[in-house]
Amino acid sequence: MSQISKYLEFACGFGRSTRFLVRELAASKIWVSDIYSDAVDFQKETFGVHGIVSKTDPDQLVCETGYDFIFVASLFTHLPPPRFEAWLKRLFSLLSAKGVLAFSVHDQALAPSEKIPASGILFRAESESGSLDKAEYGTNITTEAYVKSAIEKATKMEWKYHRLPHALCGAHDVYLVSKDADIDYSSLAYFSPLMGYCEGIISHGEGVFEVSGWAGNPNAGLDVAMVQIYVNHCLVASVKPELLRSDVASVLSRPEFSNSGWRTSFTSSGADQGPSLIEVFAISQSGAGTLLHLGPLMSFAM
Repeated sequence: MSQISKYLEFACGFGRSTRFLVRELAASKIWVSDIYSDAVDFQKETFGVHGIVSKTDPDQLVCETGYDFIFVASLFTHLPPPRFEAWLKRLFSLLSAKGVLAFSVHDQALAPSEKIPASGILFRAESESGSLDKAEYGTNITTEAYVKSAIEKATKMEWKYHRLPHALCGAHDVYLVSKDADIDYSSLAYFSPLMGYCEGIISHGEGVFEVSGWAGNPNAGLDVAMVQIYVNHCLVASVKPELLRSDVASVLSRPEFSNSGWRTSFTSSGADQGPSLIEVFAISQSGAGTLLHLGPLMSFAM
């Protein structure tokens, strides 16, 4: 972080990442940009960062250059092919001489049953947005070959990049592209976050609950040490994932997740009488935790 003097979070929303970033980097070094002006205004007022209102057409974006790091989460996952390539070219042009662009994509591994066109990108004009044009902001799935080709079009030559599978939220792949063509990514050490889901909580009455789900470690040779359940920040149960979950292994194309299921029960006095918060964490062998679920206990319990 000490080497970054200008950081741009593009397609920033209302600060899902910025609220954490400002704890590591001075707000004066952070620029945020989004197509929604109220999101940009909110971040400027709340976090004290610089703000830029974006456009649908990358050629219309009025923006400074010389960013040492540009982070783009969940924008390229929505773009049709022409916009995907145009935005990649535009953002690459905004980097400083040794700047790095990091962006996330939906890799074809997320949808193994989908037939991807020969172009390497499958685009559908559908998304969760209720206000953006679906033809401009839909949903796509890409192959690595397509992303590699788009990078080469943006840089106008064959270019080094580094792919981090499932690096964003255990789902999106993240690609790193530097303005410096000679950058070497071989020494980059990265461990993927644990993956998992809390699938259900059953209330048996009198403060007795049963909770279940799955959890897996995508890093080769490593397991999930434990799943821990907290109610009102107090540990109430721990369980090791070891139940058969061939469905998870099949859907995610991860045979190592075949025994990723877990189920346990706990008793929490008064939890079914008033508001209680439940937190579910997957814990790695190193002791690092990944949050699988957070919310009111009774609103989730069946």
